[in-house]
Amino acid sequence: MNVKQFKEAEIGVNISINCVVKAISEVDTTGKSYKQCYVIVEDLTGTTTFVMWKKLEEVNKTLVIGSMYEILGTVGEYKGNNQLNFNSSTTIEDNKTNRDKYDPSALKSLSTENEQVFMLGITKMFSDERYRRYVEVAFGLGNMPEGLRINEAEYRKRFTDFKKAWASTKFHDSYKGGLAMHYGGMIRLFNSVKAIYGGTDGPKGRFEHKSNINWNKILLCIYFHDIEKQSEYILSEDGKECVYNPDIKINHIIRGLSRLDLVDREVEEDLRLELTELESIKQSLLCHHGQWGAFEVKTSEDKILHCIDVLDAANVDELVFVVEE
Repeated sequence: MNVKQFKEAEIGVNISINCVVKAISEVDTTGKSYKQCYVIVEDLTGTTTFVMWKKLEEVNKTLVIGSMYEILGTVGEYKGNNQLNFNSSTTIEDNKTNRDKYDPSALKSLSTENEQVFMLGITKMFSDERYRRYVEVAFGLGNMPEGLRINEAEYRKRFTDFKKAWASTKFHDSYKGGLAMHYGGMIRLFNSVKAIYGGTDGPKGRFEHKSNINWNKILLCIYFHDIEKQSEYILSEDGKECVYNPDIKINHIIRGLSRLDLVDREVEEDLRLELTELESIKQSLLCHHGQWGAFEVKTSEDKILHCIDVLDAANVDELVFVVEE
């Protein structure tokens, strides 16, 4: 049985699901006499969550994030939806055949379509050459600026490294190439929003005919907002899961500002942005997490960047990965 079939199965039926453990988190039960953990498992047909009434260290003796298992249990019900009542598990041999059968991450990577969107955002969507150049240099694209302390191969490696990065440890786009996929989604959304509110003839369907929104700034911020996640997340030693880099002391948002400053020193002098422009960009980058971050959203560009980020990150979790038989 797969996850999709489990969700449609009758209550009380004994089931067996071959799947990979995506995440395990302990629930805070402060003041109560029990411990519980939520376990998220997935296969090629979808994701489901079940509860184990144990402490995290005990659950980790049975299930390991990133490993594949045959999970036995019964179909229960919680708030009108099927929920797995866990009984036992058996480890599935970790080989390419089984990974391809049960692990969506094994078959996911940066798609050709989204890599093309990533490049089109740079080559076609900027109207200000200065903003375009900052993005080119950040990702090792275009002509290599003179005077860099790195060689050509290291410069080009900026983009190849980025294309391998994960977008998160367990939420949206949590696979190799997922970060660039997230960028592709955001660039598509940006293009649609700009078409509605930033057209040359004014916003569509409205009386206003002028926009004070700096679309170049928003697009640049899309490219810089998560660029340092490639440093923040690394693969575990066994190569099965994405984990936080223990050597990183500053999160990707602050590190992103440092990357912007580095690029500002690298780009050609005649293409450098003004200090006020850089400060405005940094404000948007600092607050792109919106209400979940530590910095206040202020400008229209801040709001659009945050909303585009949330739209792509939140909705991709609702998409089901299916392989045609």
